[in-house]
Amino acid sequence: MIFFRLAVVYLFAITLDWGLAVVRLGTSVDWIGRAALMVVLFRRGRWKSVRV
Repeated sequence: MIFFRLAVVYLFAITLDWGLAVVRLGTSVDWIGRAALMVVLFRRGRWKSVRV
């Protein structure tokens, strides 16, 4: 997970030269991406068949 965040922040701050203020935007993009992934995994429903 940390590698995805670092990649996004590096892309925004260094590659696109948007500066340090955009690091917060990169972190937000990371959280939104993780939330979307969790929604997809939840909707697949495999968690229903896990035996505890």
